[in-house]
Amino acid sequence: MKKLIFFIVLLPLISLMSCHEKGLLQPPFTYIMSPEDGDTLHTPWPTFYFKSLDGADGYHLQVDDTTTFKTPIRENTQIQDTFYQIRDSLRDGKYYWRVRSREGGLYGQWSEVRNFYILTNPYAVTGYTNVIGYARDVWVEGNMAYVAASEGGISIFDVADPDAPLFVSRWDDTLKQYVARSLFKEEGSSYLYLADDDGGLEMLNVAEVDSIYFLFNSWNRNCEDVWGTKLNDTLFLFVADRDDGLYSFREGPNYLVELSHISTEAELYGVYVKDTLAYLAVGELGLEIVDISDPLHMTPVATLPLVGRARDVKVMGDLAFVASSTEGLHIISVSDPSSPVLLATIDLSGYSMKVAAADSVVFVACGSGGLRIVDVSDPSEPKLIGHVDTGYSYGVFIKGDYIYVASREGLYTVRRIF
Repeated sequence: MKKLIFFIVLLPLISLMSCHEKGLLQPPFTYIMSPEDGDTLHTPWPTFYFKSLDGADGYHLQVDDTTTFKTPIRENTQIQDTFYQIRDSLRDGKYYWRVRSREGGLYGQWSEVRNFYILTNPYAVTGYTNVIGYARDVWVEGNMAYVAASEGGISIFDVADPDAPLFVSRWDDTLKQYVARSLFKEEGSSYLYLADDDGGLEMLNVAEVDSIYFLFNSWNRNCEDVWGTKLNDTLFLFVADRDDGLYSFREGPNYLVELSHISTEAELYGVYVKDTLAYLAVGELGLEIVDISDPLHMTPVATLPLVGRARDVKVMGDLAFVASSTEGLHIISVSDPSSPVLLATIDLSGYSMKVAAADSVVFVACGSGGLRIVDVSDPSEPKLIGHVDTGYSYGVFIKGDYIYVASREGLYTVRRIF
C-alpha cells in the first residue's frame, strides 16, 4: 500500500520533469523593469528592459496604444537580449507594453502590462486669450503685453501670470488706424510705436495702460515694421516702408522728426537694429545691411541674396536669422557685416513670418505652421526641436521663460516644459 501511494505522488513530478526535458513546459512569467508604469519618455525611440530568465532562448515584446494588443503597433518576436530599443519612432502619446520569454519553442506567460508616455516636444502652450482682430505682433514689457491686431487696433493684456493673460484695455482710433502690423517700445518709455500700414508710423502714449491716446503719426503709407535704438542718449526709430524703403526718425517730446530715407531694390518687410547697423528683410532680394551710425545719412553696407521672400530678421551675436516665407529660416554669419555669409537654411512647414532668438534657440512664427523652434547651437546644422500649434501665427516675442505668439486665433503663451 505504501509503495502504491509513493508511486501516485511521484508520477506527476516525473511527468513534469519529462515535459521540461522535452521543451513542453511553459516558461515562467517575465518580470519587466523599465519603463515603469506611468513613465514619461522624451524620445520617440524608447528602450525596454526586463529581467533575464534561466533557460530562456529569446523574448517576445509588444507595444500598443490599447491594452488589448490585438494589432500591436510595434512587435518583435526575435529578441535575444534583455533589452530592446524601438527602431521606428513613436508619436507623442500614451502606450502600453508587455513581454514574454521563449524556451524551446514555447512561450511563457505575458508579463504585467505597463503604460508609458512619449513626449518629444519640449515646448507647449500654457496660456491663451482671445484678441479682437487678427493679432499680427506682440511686445512685452514688465507685466504688460501689447498686441497689434490688424483692423482691431491695439489690445493690452496683464501677463503678471503669463499662463492666464487678462484683458486691460484696447485702442482703436478709426480715424487714423488702418492695419496694425508691428510694435516697438523702448524700455521704461511712455511711448509705444506702431507700424500701421497705410496709417504710417504712429506714436501712442501708454503711460496709463487703461487710457491710451494718440500723439503723432508719419505720412508713410505702407508701414510694415519698426525698430528703435538709442544713439547718444536719443531714441531713433527706423521704419520699414514696404514700397519706399527705410526711413529714420528722431523722437521728440510727443512728436517725431523725419530724418532720412534709403531705397531698397525690393519690397521691405522687416527691420532690426543692433549697435549702429540696421538689418533689413528685403522681400525677394534677401538681407541688406545698412550703416545707421548717422541717422541723417544712412549708407548701405552689404547685400546677401536669399531664396524665398525675406519677411523678418533678428540678430543674436554674430548670427542673423531671416524668416523667409516658404523657404523657412536662413542662418547667416554677420561677423563681418560687409561680407555676410549664408551658413544654412532649414525648411519649416508653413509660411515663415516673424522670428525671435535667445540662448541658441530660434522661434519662428510660421503662419499655418504655428510656432517652430530651431536649435542653432551649431549654426551650420540647425535642428528643428519643437512645434507648437498656435493657430495661424504672425508674430513672436521672448520674455523670460515665456514665448508670446500673436496669432489669427489670439494671443498664446508658450514655455519649455522639460
